[in-house]
Amino acid sequence: MQQINLHLPDDLVKFVQRAAERETRTVAGQVRHYVAEAARRAGGGNGAALEPWPPLLEPVTRETLPDVKLKVQAMQIERDKLVAAENKPGGLLPHHQDRLQFLRGRIEALVPHIAAIERLSG
Repeated sequence: MQQINLHLPDDLVKFVQRAAERETRTVAGQVRHYVAEAARRAGGGNGAALEPWPPLLEPVTRETLPDVKLKVQAMQIERDKLVAAENKPGGLLPHHQDRLQFLRGRIEALVPHIAAIERLSG
């Protein structure tokens, strides 16, 4: 385990202190909890070696265009399924909400790149 110094503004320190009191943790324990929860939600488990999050955006080139388009199509299908589930009673679980948000952002970022390469190639 590695120790780090963390400097936070006063309002964030007070927030962490209140949360730690409510959950009967130390302030350091509360910060560890937040980091472990963020790692879990990013898909890395608790303490596992993590890849950067979010993953790096795939480069869209003439060579990668077919593969990227297939990936975007698969993401759009998954996004649409999650949107349908979101609109049902009970909605989505938090990790599904996170996945939906990720998919929306990733699609939004890649579609203009795909369009630009297609215009240049056309």
